[in-house]
Amino acid sequence: MHRWRFVTLIVLTLALQSLGGGQLARAQKAAAPPAGASFDSAALQRELLVLINEQRARVGAPPVALDDLANRVAEAHALDMAQYNYISHWNRDGWLPYLRYGLRGGTDYVAENVSMLSGLSPRATFAEVKAAALRLHQMMHDETPPNDGHRRTILNPEHTHVGLGVAVVGREFRMAQEFLSRYARFDPLPTKARPTERLTVTGQLLNADEVSFYGASVYHEPLPQPMTLDQLRQPRAYALPEKSRLLKPRLADGSQYLDGTTGEIEVGSRGRFKFELTFPKHEPGVYTTVIFVRRGTTDSPFPAASLSVWVE
Repeated sequence: MHRWRFVTLIVLTLALQSLGGGQLARAQKAAAPPAGASFDSAALQRELLVLINEQRARVGAPPVALDDLANRVAEAHALDMAQYNYISHWNRDGWLPYLRYGLRGGTDYVAENVSMLSGLSPRATFAEVKAAALRLHQMMHDETPPNDGHRRTILNPEHTHVGLGVAVVGREFRMAQEFLSRYARFDPLPTKARPTERLTVTGQLLNADEVSFYGASVYHEPLPQPMTLDQLRQPRAYALPEKSRLLKPRLADGSQYLDGTTGEIEVGSRGRFKFELTFPKHEPGVYTTVIFVRRGTTDSPFPAASLSVWVE
């Protein structure tokens, strides 16, 4: 039997550099945020998407497509970072990318890149904004091991979609990229529940001819708390919570896994799956379930979908 192991993706924060290659200045005071600059965000997203897919093609990775919800999540985070002059995978409410996306109804696995520069002209033209966005993206792509988290996210062959957000507020420029892995869909479920409630989770693999269901992991974390700007300005990587429990496909032949269980997930034909999601009475928080799939019988499993539920 397998020894079940799951690896979470850690996305590192970009080394902050200006267009000229120098260190970026960070404002230390939280002034009232000025209004954000307006520009053709859809045109900029298309320009970035072309560059991303050209880079992916060079390493044999399939193209990604723009996703409307991920675009909105990325735009909102970029604007908040620019308005309040910080850069972080957390927002001011303490929400990480998979919460910002998942608690708005997204059910794909998400990995985020964020980047910034200071000193852009408040009267920057669209061409200048585009040049800044393309330059920042290129800097992430050109990272070298072992500090190449952004590059690996951009080129990850398992990603299928992306959301792109850029914001300019005063002289502050921010960009957020939400890369998605979409290999399964969940049937509709609420994103909020109460302790002791039981949810029946059902769904299906989107292409059962290419991938097979491997298992799931349910991650639990306390309800997020608002963060100060000083906290948000401290560069930090992120990962899924350490506290988790594994859910395994149900064994129908009477055999058992190494832990003596027979599995919790019913897996049917064409990749249909079903399992119960429960929340202990004394453990409110956010529960994020990540579905894992794999190609073939010996390939490593990878995240295929994610479901977040706010429990209190």
